[in-house]
Amino acid sequence: MADPEIANPHGIPSWALTKNGVQFLDYPERAGGRLPDFCIIGAAKCATTSINDYLAQHPAVFMNPLNEPNYFSTDAHLARGEQWYKGQYADACANQICGEASTSYTRYPVCQGTPARIARANPAMKLIYIVREPLARLKSDCLQKMKHAKHVQGNDLTDLSLDEMLDMAQDPASAVYTSPLTTSQYLDQLRQYEPYFPRPQIHVVIYEAFVSRPQEVLAGIFRFLGVDDAFKVDMSERRNMTQTFTHSLAKERVLKPLRRLPGFGSFRHLVPRDLRRNILEALVRRDNTPDPDFSPARLDQLKVHFLPHTEALENWLGFELKEWREQGANEANDRGDHVS
Repeated sequence: MADPEIANPHGIPSWALTKNGVQFLDYPERAGGRLPDFCIIGAAKCATTSINDYLAQHPAVFMNPLNEPNYFSTDAHLARGEQWYKGQYADACANQICGEASTSYTRYPVCQGTPARIARANPAMKLIYIVREPLARLKSDCLQKMKHAKHVQGNDLTDLSLDEMLDMAQDPASAVYTSPLTTSQYLDQLRQYEPYFPRPQIHVVIYEAFVSRPQEVLAGIFRFLGVDDAFKVDMSERRNMTQTFTHSLAKERVLKPLRRLPGFGSFRHLVPRDLRRNILEALVRRDNTPDPDFSPARLDQLKVHFLPHTEALENWLGFELKEWREQGANEANDRGDHVS
């Protein structure tokens, strides 16, 4: 197990750390600005960054220039003071609404007190909560923790199984503790906000609907925010950071045995870069190693765990999450399970 002091010096959560310390603390205080009108509160690995970027294209919307400022959930950021946070919106025009996206706002119980802080700052705050089929979100979150540990904390956990990664991420003594299991228990997260924000101030977005009908879902968000919902965003650049990481793992699997071959260093210097890249991509395409996943036993356990949480969320929303149930049925069919 990783040293918890590496991940969490002075009580700083792991996601708020960079290689050089706490993120954004070197961001200067600016005069002016204001508090935001809305927050994307999560969930992690549900296209929050993409939706943040798409909302920023709208002429009536100004998004916080910091990617996940985590202000209301991180003591070190709160200690900078409200003016520091307001100053991040100093460049907003008078006719724009302001917003931000921080997925740590729905990481209860790791982060506690966040809804109350948001309500004190702006009781009229509108909240956008993006939810995804819980198992898919959980898998992506665990892979993200693996990536963060490797590239930010210098702690290579890529040899771990996803079962082991989940166990570490659920362990408060671990360097990668973020409790991804409870993060996928969406109604539990919403319940934290209910004492502070009436239902009309909360807009829930279904990730799968956004993937299949992005402009329609964005129009719904624009209506919720009270801006022109006819605006069409440019979606020519779409990102999937988890796929990027799993692709890099595949490249590392291919390169590891090649580096042991005599003459590999000479090959790198003699063969043009573009040709090397093409050869590597061809080898990656031939690599049949599956992406990291949970074991069948853990998958079955997690499906049983999440079922009542999904049903409770459906009751709260007032409609069935058909995409989630179909996705679960397809996974079961792929494994040869009987689905009634």
